[in-house]
Amino acid sequence: MRASVLIGFWVCVSLASSQPLVEAWRLFLDSGAVRCTPVLMGALPDTDGSTYVIASLDSPNSSSSVAYAVMKIGASGGIEWMAQLPETPYRIAYDPGGNLQVRTGSAIHHLTRSGARLRREALPTMPGNFASARPFVIDALGNRYVGGNSTVVRLSPNGTIVWQRSFANLVIFDLYCGSQGDLFVLMGEATSYPSCYAPRLFRLNADGDILWTWQINTGCSSRWQILGETASGRLCLSPGGVSYFLNPDGTLAYRTNLQPPGGAYTGFGSGDAALLADGSAAHMVRYVNFTTDQYADSVGFNAPTGNFLRHQLALNVYDRRNSFGMIWPRLVSNRVDSYWYAGASRVGTSLSVSVYRFDSSGNILWQDQRSLTDMASSLGVAIHPDDASTVLCGQSQQLRVLRYTQAGTRLVDASLPTSANTQDSVRVAPDGAGGWYVWLGSNQEARLQRYDRAGTLLWAREAPRYASLFSHAGEARLLYAESGIVSLQRIDADGALVSTRQYPQIQSFWSAQGDSTGNLYILDGSRAIARINADDLLTWRIAFTDNIRIAVFDGGVYVVLESASGNQILARYDASGNRLWEQPLGSAWVQRIAADPSGDVYLLQRLSSSRSRITAYTSSGILRWQMEIPDALLELAAGRAGLLYAIGNRASLHFLQAYGAQGQLLWEQPLPMLETGDASQPQIRVDSLNRAYIQAIGSTTPGALNQLHLVSFSATGQPLGQAILEHPQTVEQFGRHACVLDTQSRALAAYGQFTNQSDGGWDAFVGVFRILTPDVNGDGCVDDADLLTALFTFGSQGGAADVNGDGAVDDTDLLIVLFGFGEGC
Repeated sequence: MRASVLIGFWVCVSLASSQPLVEAWRLFLDSGAVRCTPVLMGALPDTDGSTYVIASLDSPNSSSSVAYAVMKIGASGGIEWMAQLPETPYRIAYDPGGNLQVRTGSAIHHLTRSGARLRREALPTMPGNFASARPFVIDALGNRYVGGNSTVVRLSPNGTIVWQRSFANLVIFDLYCGSQGDLFVLMGEATSYPSCYAPRLFRLNADGDILWTWQINTGCSSRWQILGETASGRLCLSPGGVSYFLNPDGTLAYRTNLQPPGGAYTGFGSGDAALLADGSAAHMVRYVNFTTDQYADSVGFNAPTGNFLRHQLALNVYDRRNSFGMIWPRLVSNRVDSYWYAGASRVGTSLSVSVYRFDSSGNILWQDQRSLTDMASSLGVAIHPDDASTVLCGQSQQLRVLRYTQAGTRLVDASLPTSANTQDSVRVAPDGAGGWYVWLGSNQEARLQRYDRAGTLLWAREAPRYASLFSHAGEARLLYAESGIVSLQRIDADGALVSTRQYPQIQSFWSAQGDSTGNLYILDGSRAIARINADDLLTWRIAFTDNIRIAVFDGGVYVVLESASGNQILARYDASGNRLWEQPLGSAWVQRIAADPSGDVYLLQRLSSSRSRITAYTSSGILRWQMEIPDALLELAAGRAGLLYAIGNRASLHFLQAYGAQGQLLWEQPLPMLETGDASQPQIRVDSLNRAYIQAIGSTTPGALNQLHLVSFSATGQPLGQAILEHPQTVEQFGRHACVLDTQSRALAAYGQFTNQSDGGWDAFVGVFRILTPDVNGDGCVDDADLLTALFTFGSQGGAADVNGDGAVDDTDLLIVLFGFGEGC
């Protein structure tokens, strides 16, 4: 791990007399590359014989992901390019222009076929019940349909939300664009069996209206998928093992049957299914052969009438006593006349991968078997337009590539070493003396470092990986989970370990928030809160039956509870864990929760793609005001005396609004420098003078995401200045970012991740800015007391009146206080 400090290099700051943000120092981290095991998540064939692959690149020593990537495997079997992604890729598809679109959890990434990044398109929030499927399809006109949780969104080719529809009490499995321009949405309804869902199929028109619904209460599965349409217009869907064929009017035409092979074979599970245009279908089934004590992966074939034709048994086998790490085979078709199958075997110490091509009746056209040096982590199969095929096998620190002609002649057998640039991350907390604690982590190691006010490294020590950083009373606190146990380390100002405390009562650690008095509130999974006080003692833990989100303030914690029906409740808990009151919120998704210094709470709810609602409650649960806004709001932050800031997006342009104590709009300022849509990831921090500091991503060209903007405004809407973080030679894209406002030392630290054009990895950065605020004593009013403090300490070294942080109280500091006289009063 290597880190460097740059002073005055990476930030372009336009200084003026009113500029409240002055760069102090900058840190960036690049931990290099590490060998990885590819876990394949999708393969997309190209006409030239190449294949585009999306994958998680995992540490060879654990199942944790080092990085995520899309890569191109050339027709000759080599990796022609690899582009790393900030989060898990779920689907990859071509758009009508021939470019690639990769759907992740929160965005669509646009790339050319040569690997050049075009843009990142943020996805809207998709509320509802959670399911792991993240379907994504593109129609012939370039419209995109995106599914998540219980919601489906239609996006135009330019990214506009055309419509958004949620389905109560259901989870989404798959999407399919029909031949008549309609959209099929395959949902699941939870049953009494864990992770098992009964199917609900909806046919929607282009406007998102439901044309018909089909459902059955049998066929419980967690693997439902839409296989496609037949030439006669019937839609085929499968939970694995069998398929259902529906007529265009939504009635069931027939379902396939699968005859057990009998003998020594006993059914165990089902996997992929594949369809041909004439209605023929094939289903992969895993059996147990108790005679040989092996798992036997097999395929059953059905005729276009649904009648069972035959089995192909034991295409690959796995010793039951060595079944750890066993993976599912892949079964695909060319939709015309053939199926392809690839599976991995383990018999004793012998490891191999088997590849088959079958005709529509299940007869073997050709087969091949290749030995493996270690266990396969995943498999992928791509069928090219000429019926050539590419089989991909993820292995420890390498990708095995097998390429065949349509007749089964092996053209390529290559083992490609795989590595990825580490995902570096950073956390920041003030040290109470004007400096900062910085946690720097990568997939390989993590360190805690302390920097003084000028950016000088004071010390560094090893730290837990994947930790959250807090500070209290001048000490650093690291909260982390390791080996299933949540722990808290306390490090003193000299870098010495003070204590480590474990909390076996906390079952998991998703996130945590702290208040100004040293209390930590931990989100334990998605349905529990635990509180650790300033002395590191666990004072209480509350479990809920609903999913929850929290907002912490000095008087306790606000909790939004979301029931399975989608209805939400706001509840306030005091520092002792007592529920003081609750208010119903309805089903509109609560996007943000913000509490002000007095304990009043503000809720932002997204009503539609272009409408939002803000609701304000007092700390005692009384409704202060509620207002619907005809814009898509993205972020909230609360200041003193009832002032509320909101950032919104209107016609692809951002703006900042300020609302008064009664909900009245006080002013609005445009933010044209920010990236359009949710990709800007805007954040707001508010100081003692109710000044707003906005941090968000911007671009030199649309979609580039290669700048980080810091913009400041007074409480009356006066622009105070901005700073821009950019380095066009190396920064390809900014990723997740955050900022910490330290009112005591009057400084703001911006930190997060960026991609580096030179190696494609996610590196980390920290930028610290001094805040030139005239509020010397921090009471929220620039008055006589501040001016007298500056006068009586004139000529001294440092101190509270050293407003610009240059080490001396001089004319500059006095003038800043003088010209700010009366602000906030």
